Amino acid sequence: YVDNTNYTETYTSSDGVSNLEIIFTSFEVELNYDYLYIYDGATTTDPSKLVATYTGTGIIPASISSTGASLSLKFTSDGSVIRQGFKATIACLGNPAPLITNLSPLNGSVNNAGTTDLILTFNEVVNPVAGKFIEIRTVGTNALLEQIDVGSTNITGGGTNTITINPSTNLPTGDNYVLINTGAFQDIANADFAGLTNVNDWTFSTRSINFDGFAGTALQLVEPTGQLGAYAEVPNNAVFDLQDEFTIEFNEPSLPFIVKDDNFITIIMPIVA
Repeated sequence: YVDNTNYTETYTSSDGVSNLEIIFTSFEVELNYDYLYIYDGATTTDPSKLVATYTGTGIIPASISSTGASLSLKFTSDGSVIRQGFKATIACLGNPAPLITNLSPLNGSVNNAGTTDLILTFNEVVNPVAGKFIEIRTVGTNALLEQIDVGSTNITGGGTNTITINPSTNLPTGDNYVLINTGAFQDIANADFAGLTNVNDWTFSTRSINFDGFAGTALQLVEPTGQLGAYAEVPNNAVFDLQDEFTIEFNEPSLPFIVKDDNFITIIMPIVA
């Protein structure tokens, strides 16, 4: 290099996704006067992106990997004394496969409604791959409850990091597990999701709810305003859970609302006098 150098170069992976790594093989610049700055990203103007500053001789800097698809280097020298400079190679790292960050229902959870959609959240944007399958099976017997082509309309959310699986039928009461083919989802660099191939990767229990009427007697009350009202109490028990979805039909037009505590749900319905 020469005196009074002020040089900047940005390197970006060819696919725009893969991480980069810089590996030094030699480093010799004037100590405390000439500097190499390395930034994690495509800019050298953001101080928060500066990850390393090197100067001097006799020590080869450690390799540095980007967290994204770009690394930027800035080299400056003063007006006197030059050295040999540095040598390094910059290469793309293998694109990491997409990973699941959350499952709904949670793995190992219980008492999920049979109507529940299955939701996978990834650490990056993914797309479904037609011809790959998701299987929902019964724990113990391994009975197949449903097989879904990832390219079908039962799978939504492609192009985002959240995939929703909508089974064609409600899941019966029991313990279930989900299997997903390797490569059923890919990120934008075509890296394959590893899949869920073990019974214990995603298990949860579901239960069917049949709710007929109120487990209590409707009573007519006089509110402070003098307007008549009625209420019914539904105990929170093993059959009816506060998390379940349910529908209530009234025999006349009304504007019901629900008050909930730890023991029961109170459904309050105005009555036209």
